[in-house]
Amino acid sequence: LQFIEHQENIVLLGPPGVGKTHLAVALAMEAILKRYTVYFITAHDLVQSLQEAHRTNTIRRKFGLFTKPDLLIIDEIGYRKMDETAAHFFFQIIAERYEKGS
Repeated sequence: LQFIEHQENIVLLGPPGVGKTHLAVALAMEAILKRYTVYFITAHDLVQSLQEAHRTNTIRRKFGLFTKPDLLIIDEIGYRKMDETAAHFFFQIIAERYEKGS
């Protein structure tokens, strides 16, 4: 879990069914055992949550939810197409976490 201590990222790439989510869950469980805070969400749910927060004017609070954990795991990136607004919110989360959290 040194990548968490160094606030680095891991990207798991591969076709469906090879175990990317399984590995991500294993990393999350190990991080929790080491007392790191972890948030696991799919890319689709992340973007939908941010878009809803934008509509209800609670976007800052929602950004805090996704930028606060030591480890944020975003699963299923690339399974659904993102429109321009969704891509913007997704990028904002990545940018906010850059060199602050894995």
